Order: sequence, then C-alpha cells, then structure tokens
Amino acid sequence: MREVEAAASAAPAAHTSAQSATRSSVHSPSETAAAGVVLRDLADEYALLLCAHDPEAAARTGLPGGAILPDYSPAGLVERLSAERSLRHRVAAVEHSTGSDELLRRHLLERLETSIQFISAGEEGGNLGFLSSPFQQIARQLHRPPEAPDRAGSEEADLAEAEAKWEDAWNLHRTRLEALPAALEGLAASLAASAEAGAIAPLSQVDVVAGQARDLARRRTLGLPEDLPATLHVQLQEADIVARRAALDFASHLRTTLSPRAPQAEGVGPQRHALWMRRVLGTRVDPEETYAWATEELERVIAEQDAIAADVLGPGADASSLNRHLRADPDPRPARGGLHDLGAGSRR
Repeated sequence: MREVEAAASAAPAAHTSAQSATRSSVHSPSETAAAGVVLRDLADEYALLLCAHDPEAAARTGLPGGAILPDYSPAGLVERLSAERSLRHRVAAVEHSTGSDELLRRHLLERLETSIQFISAGEEGGNLGFLSSPFQQIARQLHRPPEAPDRAGSEEADLAEAEAKWEDAWNLHRTRLEALPAALEGLAASLAASAEAGAIAPLSQVDVVAGQARDLARRRTLGLPEDLPATLHVQLQEADIVARRAALDFASHLRTTLSPRAPQAEGVGPQRHALWMRRVLGTRVDPEETYAWATEELERVIAEQDAIAADVLGPGADASSLNRHLRADPDPRPARGGLHDLGAGSRR
C-alpha cells in the first residue's frame, strides 16, 4: 500500500492537466464502477504477464506461469516490452476512475512506464548484481527437488499421488537443467547488447557473477534417488553435465567479453541512478535532495552517539572510543543503560 500511495503522490508526466481536470469532475456511480472493474482486470493481466516471464513469481503467487526459466534474451525482452506498452496504453485510456481505483491506475502506470523505460534503456538486459540480478533468478530455479515421499504409514492412494508428484518434480528439474544453456546464452546476448548501449555493470559485479557461475558449475550434488525410473535417471545425469558446461561457458564469457569493458568505478551516473531509484521506490525522487537529507540524518545520529560517549567516558570521547571501551571491558554486562555497540561502522 505504501508503494501505491507513493506512486499516487506524483502522477506520471504523461498525464496532461486536461486529463486531471476531467478526472476531478463528478461521474455517475456506474461509470466509476465500470472503470474499477476494467482496472482490476488490467492489474490481473499485468500479474499474469509478470508470472509468464518469471517462474519464481508464479510459484510465489500461485498464478499460472509458462516459463521454464526466466527469459532475459533480447527476443524475450522485446516480447515483454511490446506487451507492457500495449497494457500501459490500455491503462492510460481508462477514464472516470476515482478513489482507490485511481490510485491503482496511477500505480499501474508508474510500474509499467518504469519497466518500459528500464528495458528500453538496456538496464534490464544489462543487470548484473550480487543477489537478485537475472543470473541469480535463473540459478535459483535449479534447486534440488525433494527426496522420495515417506512410504511408512501412508495410504496406497495417497502414496501413489505423492510419488507421481515427486517424479514430476524431478522431470521439471531435468527440463530446467536442459533449458539452462539457452537461458544463459540469451542473457549473455542481452548483456552484450546493453553494453553497446552504455548500460554495463561495474567490474566488481561482473567478477562476482562470473564466480557464482563457476560455483554453480562446480557445485557438489548428492546422488540421484535410486527410486527414479531408469530412463529419467540417465536423462538427469546428461542434463546435469550440459548445465554445468553452460554455467562454465557463461562465466568464461563474462571474463573474456564483459570484464575488459566493465568500468572500475561503482557509480553509474545521475540518469541511470535516478532510473534505478524509481524502479526500487515506485516513485520519482530527487537523488541529490534525498542524499542531502540522509547525510543530515547520519550526522545527527553520530552527534547523539558522541554525546552518549562523552557522558559515559568523559569530555572528548566519541562513539568509536566508547565502542572500543565496551569491547575491551571484561564485564559482559551492559554499561550505563544497555549500550552495546554505538555504530562505529556508521562513522564516515
């Protein structure tokens, strides 16, 4: 809800003053109700669109999804971009929305416009990060399925159903392993295209993801369950070999193709930074104003810490000296009201 309210605080620039004036006029209950129904249907459509491209989102929401692995290939991004542009046009065309329906409308427009801009600028295809970039989203789908169901005390019908689901899970795992080469090749192509457009991750992030790809290829795995059908057992072994080779090839591609072009600097510049902030926060903010406020808050907190330190240790003491004092104190009990660590790491 906070994201919706934040989006509502600054309507997208595409709205004209004439449209705003129209929306502020009085409409009949039937018109506003119809607009709400249309907007909720469009929101459902957007959710289904996201799940169609992201199996993790489908699993979290319980909505149907069609992708075996996330598709970040150039063709996949173009398809998603086209679908989002169409959806954005239809959301913008909805009239007579009021109240919470208008909040939903603005939020949908903000999310769609940000995503469209993100893909168009090459940021989606060029995204490499430590935790949640496209590579990690792909790799997370390769988790090992559960072990065989417990046969002890199970009814025959229940056991047969559980074993069928268990075998289906391993079949899906095989399919994902087999799909990994195409998924990583598509991601590599998008990374290259984004680099040409100037959207390229810093060298530190390229190196980290290359290391993660090598780790994925070299991961130690337990033996396959003995109860699997013999044919599936062989298919899984072959798919695992193919997947490991694909991960190593992707790591090699990052090292040889992307690393030489990646910048040493961690910063991405004000324009790219503002776009990333909008994607994360769901609204537009002024980065310079935001960081000025954050710096003031940090200085205020540090001053309060220093004042506490001076009260405990005497004039001239600061939070760092109090932190050292507490760590060196052989008495583990809290000092002066429960001070443990006054955040020396936050000092500039």
